[in-house]
Amino acid sequence: MDFCSSFLGSKISVNKPCRDGFSVTNLISDSKQEFLCEGFVRTPVNIDIKFILPIDIYCILINTEVRDRKISGLKLFANTKDSEEHLLPFSIPKEVEVEIESSLNTGSIIKAFKTRSFKNVGVSSLQLVLTSVSPNGPPGLKRLQIWGQPTLTVSPSLKSNIIKLWSSRSKKKQCEKINMNWFNSQPVKEEDNSEAVKEISNDGEKPIPEEFLDILTCEVMRLPILLPSGNSIDSSSLEKFIAIEAMWGRSPSDPFTGIPFKENRKPEPNILLKARIDSDINF
Repeated sequence: MDFCSSFLGSKISVNKPCRDGFSVTNLISDSKQEFLCEGFVRTPVNIDIKFILPIDIYCILINTEVRDRKISGLKLFANTKDSEEHLLPFSIPKEVEVEIESSLNTGSIIKAFKTRSFKNVGVSSLQLVLTSVSPNGPPGLKRLQIWGQPTLTVSPSLKSNIIKLWSSRSKKKQCEKINMNWFNSQPVKEEDNSEAVKEISNDGEKPIPEEFLDILTCEVMRLPILLPSGNSIDSSSLEKFIAIEAMWGRSPSDPFTGIPFKENRKPEPNILLKARIDSDINF
């Protein structure tokens, strides 16, 4: 899984100003636009990536070329569960040709780093320091991918949740087709254009995804809770249900199965769903 993705709840920031339209958030979005600092910015530049849960990193792919410049020096630091910052030891950078995104032209040069240390296990955040650029000028990156999986200490339910999320995204990407009209000068056919106009002129309230809604109240969840049954409901709904059950002398249980909660079967915050809701909906 590529954890350099806002879809998986990752956050990214940079300590220097970015050029308009070339924000560092492009690196975790589907915009396919590169990241580039303002013209007056010089190295070093620190890019911080925070993950929604601890991960084990297997490989980091970096396209270091933006416009007519290349990043010629960089360092990677990882924060693990012991809260200490470690410099990640990587094999000697090797230029390889890798096709990782359709947005990258064939033959793009990618910097591939394969970790060979326990320090890449249980990583909660990464810092990428751009130390030099050639020729001298504002630094930037075309693409960044961080491949890995949830670390062993992540609960099975959360691990299963994020795997399902990634799988659904992968299937969606495979189904997407390129609109070839974008690449030529031929006008779009009238019927296609009218469909596009219909969508744009639609009053347009974006439909709320069904998975954002509490099954019990049909309202958008503010703090989704993942139950042992696999269903997610808002924390307020669970609290009300537990309170009602207590009135009848019953212990807290799953509203959908009636099975009491235990240490190995208990509700947990659905942090992945929470991240998706927060990114799509403003309360």
